[in-house]
Amino acid sequence: MKDLGRWFQQMLVCSFGIKLFRFKKLMVKIYNIVRIGI
Repeated sequence: MKDLGRWFQQMLVCSFGIKLFRFKKLMVKIYNIVRIGI
């Protein structure tokens, strides 16, 4: 049961990391568009 909790925590951290990475890429894209627009 303890191993399951640890595995779940790892999955959560991984999915959060991927979301953060995608969000960062999106922010960079938006920043570039805004910078070119100005």
